[in-house]
Amino acid sequence: MTSRAEVRVAVLVRTLAVFLPAIVAVGVALRGMFTFAGAFVLFVVLSVVEVLLNASGIGAKSRPREPEVAALRRGARIQLWVYGVLHVAVYPYVVYLVATGRLGTLETIGAGASLACMAGTVGGLAGHDLIHKRSPLDRALGIAIYATSSYGHFYSSHIGGHHVNVGLHGDWGTARRGETIYGFLYRAMVHGFVGGLRIEAARLRRRGERRYGLGNFVVVYAAVTVVVWALLAAFAGPRALVFLLVVSVVSIAFMELFNYISHYALTRASSDGRGADPIAPEHTWESNDKVVNWFIFNAGLHKHHHDKPAHGFERLTLFEDADYIPYGIAMMAIVSFVPPLYLRKMESVIASRESRRTATDRAP
Repeated sequence: MTSRAEVRVAVLVRTLAVFLPAIVAVGVALRGMFTFAGAFVLFVVLSVVEVLLNASGIGAKSRPREPEVAALRRGARIQLWVYGVLHVAVYPYVVYLVATGRLGTLETIGAGASLACMAGTVGGLAGHDLIHKRSPLDRALGIAIYATSSYGHFYSSHIGGHHVNVGLHGDWGTARRGETIYGFLYRAMVHGFVGGLRIEAARLRRRGERRYGLGNFVVVYAAVTVVVWALLAAFAGPRALVFLLVVSVVSIAFMELFNYISHYALTRASSDGRGADPIAPEHTWESNDKVVNWFIFNAGLHKHHHDKPAHGFERLTLFEDADYIPYGIAMMAIVSFVPPLYLRKMESVIASRESRRTATDRAP
């Protein structure tokens, strides 16, 4: 049973996530070291809260099929919309301050770090939940969140590509065994864009329409993005454009880093020689870090998401036979940028997983 203390803490952590764009905006407005406020909340405040709560027992690991506390489930869609509207408003505000020269060099770095951390973590995961919803308005807000980081085509490449091909060799969202984060990021960014373009073209071909015309979402989105870049450079100068592009690349790296961790080396082969096996929970790694999942809209419960993509984050739970990543998501992200450490650790986890499954298969 959920305690009152856990409910209060869960609401506090989720509130921090929902209003993270406001924290970034206030920090940038106050200038000085306050411009690092967004990054500080993510890497320091959240880590301290997690350690303290785990020590107290409130933030103990989630249990299989444990539902999210009712206080967070009730306002799930409102939470996403409050975050999304703030995100879409704060992003151009920060770029405007940089473009008008109101921030010094260190302040610009702080603003960029906060913006990239916000967009690449909470932003990317809130947008991810929205683009999976049935409502066109929800999907539009999700695409707008990604578009601030020049990654709006992710809608097509993720829904029509990753969720169809997860675990296959050609899936740009599934990291291959032995693949470093750097190789994966290149493949996810470049192949993801090209793949999204082809997915849209195939959809239009089935409808008898021009494949790369105005009906192709990725073509239109890419054209609008280039126009925005050109206008920004023309009216605000190269400083603003460089700022936007650097922040976008870092944001995208954070977004794709989550996929790298969630699907590393989990392949979908053919067991009957006729085609790939159906998508199953075993093609995703899981994280049962309760505190972090409160903050990132339950993104760590990734098995249930791939099993029921249309389910909102508030309905996700842990699977009974989940395969867990060895550390929390934040620590795994840090370790992944040191490939020898990450690959060595994951090899031991994969070996343990394979041994466990072999033993289960042999059991009478």
